[in-house]
Amino acid sequence: MSAHHRTYWIALGSFTVGAFAISIWHAIAATPNPYDQPLVEQQSSRSSGFTMKAEAKVKKDEKSGKPIVVTRLFATGPMHKSEVIRMEGQFSLITPKGQVIPFGPMKWTFSENLKGVLPIASFAPGSKVKITGFVHVYHREEIKSEREMMADGGIRLYMNTGTVTFRKVANSKPPQLEVDCVDLNSVHKHGLELIAKDHKTVTNRLLLMAGKQLIERETLPYLGRQIGMEPYIIRQLIPKRSEPMTLVIPVQNSGS
Repeated sequence: MSAHHRTYWIALGSFTVGAFAISIWHAIAATPNPYDQPLVEQQSSRSSGFTMKAEAKVKKDEKSGKPIVVTRLFATGPMHKSEVIRMEGQFSLITPKGQVIPFGPMKWTFSENLKGVLPIASFAPGSKVKITGFVHVYHREEIKSEREMMADGGIRLYMNTGTVTFRKVANSKPPQLEVDCVDLNSVHKHGLELIAKDHKTVTNRLLLMAGKQLIERETLPYLGRQIGMEPYIIRQLIPKRSEPMTLVIPVQNSGS
């Protein structure tokens, strides 16, 4: 190989290595630092067709007088009448030094707001709250079931292959009902809408989980005059889709 050709290939190799190094540097420099990203007043993330928003504020606990971080997750935007959402999320406080403090275990709700509260010793300006979780969308549908009024005063629904039983919890304050789900198989993780006597107002939404759960409610649902087995129409919430969600929001110091 001549000296001219050797010089050509050395120059080409040096250029290629240099370009590769620049590309790596650019990729690293372009990767956002999770703790130093610019934040808007309120970030939003599209999930399940709804706009999920959140806010985090420092307040004084009414009982202890000490500072707490109160975070609220909520959904905005158009909603179909036949759809219901269930929010599920984990809250974490991120300090300016990069310390991550979880609020507690994963929380979920069928209501309009998912809240998390974290006691803090003092507020560090520039802190953020990260929310990770899921938005579950349910389709509301009226289905036929069989209802039985039990000898102990409880109400039992027969759905598919299993049962859901409601019983009053004696001397509970506030009033509670025990919900017992047995052998529901594929119906587990579905939901039920409990309706008031006007047959319009939703008084409770509950998740059909295997085993027993407690809900706050004064009266038994699905009451009627007949004692024996009878067909009954109930509102079931059938899983439609589930999508992940991540939000990072600034903590506002309200000073109150």
